[in-house]
Amino acid sequence: MDWLTRSWEVTVRLDPLWTVILLIGAIAVVCGPPLAVNALWVLRLRRARQATAAFHRLVDALPCGVVLARPDGRVVLLNGQAADLWPGLAPGALLPDAMARPPGSEGTVTSRLVDAPGGKRLAVRIHPLATRRGWETLVVLEDATRRQEEADFVTALIRQVSHELKTPLSVIRGHASRFAEADVTDPAEARRAWAVVDDEATRLTGLIDQAILMARFEMPNPPIEARPLNLRAVCEEVVLDLAERAAREGSEVDLEAEDGAYHVRGDRGALRQMLLNLVDNALKYGGPGVRVVLGLRQDPVAGRVILTVRDSGPGIDAVDLPLVFERGFRGGQARGSRVGSGLGLALVRSIVTWHGGTVEAASAPGQGTTITVQLPRHDAGGSVAAPGAAVAVGERGQ
Repeated sequence: MDWLTRSWEVTVRLDPLWTVILLIGAIAVVCGPPLAVNALWVLRLRRARQATAAFHRLVDALPCGVVLARPDGRVVLLNGQAADLWPGLAPGALLPDAMARPPGSEGTVTSRLVDAPGGKRLAVRIHPLATRRGWETLVVLEDATRRQEEADFVTALIRQVSHELKTPLSVIRGHASRFAEADVTDPAEARRAWAVVDDEATRLTGLIDQAILMARFEMPNPPIEARPLNLRAVCEEVVLDLAERAAREGSEVDLEAEDGAYHVRGDRGALRQMLLNLVDNALKYGGPGVRVVLGLRQDPVAGRVILTVRDSGPGIDAVDLPLVFERGFRGGQARGSRVGSGLGLALVRSIVTWHGGTVEAASAPGQGTTITVQLPRHDAGGSVAAPGAAVAVGERGQ
């Protein structure tokens, strides 16, 4: 019977351990599935919240206003753009009549122009959405004021450029008619006539190029690339290009800059056109014998390259000075001198602004004019880039 006694003693000793094991097993069997299901739902809820937050960020980042309303017309969701475009609109509020879906328009998108409470003109598109609860309403709002301004700009630009094209075309036609109607035997006269035709054709081409470039920079996302370049090299190129013309007119174009590179990041063609416009403007309105000086210096503290174009011309009246960068503006001195399109300095401002810089004019009658352009400096290995500039892949050295 000793073996029975020993077995009993072992069994008694092991009972607490088996009790704990059985208790843990029972808890796992009873509570395990609910805990697992609860953990799964917590994970799904977290993912749903993350997806909802990402959706709200996406909707708020849209460039237009978005409003979602239930079948009863109560607003469920709207982004920040919608709240800005239509003050007073909030979740739980009824859709304004201007956004209400017309009766019987299920499945049909409705568009209209309406006046918002803030005084803006809005383009409203109403999209019916079929759900199990009925037809919900999705409203998309866009500021038609900006669209109208862009349309007005395009119309004014076309009208202005069309007007400016008439003069060189008339001159070219007049000289071409002379050659067609008569036998021109004087070589000197023929050369003068062809020189006039060439000058007017060049002017015509330049005017068209400026209009195209202006249109590009007025686009929301212009198809322009920014690359590292040395602004000093571009200035030297412009001075050489215009030196012959300045000499013919008895004028002078110089560059004053310390040795070294003036690195910026931008579009070389656009910056060259900016410099051409500034120097051409100074030569055109400065009169015979004017001296135009391009100056370059760096501001290491502000991280800027500073370009100045100063002339010894007649200067600009104080009343005209704040308007010189406006499209189509030609001041008193300009109206009384050579014909211009009124796009030159406006294009300069558009180019400089796109490159993240600033431009300003200082002048006084009889004291000449100074245009100052400041551009962000690009350091080798740095990350200074122009706002809005598309960074090119595979940069070539300038």
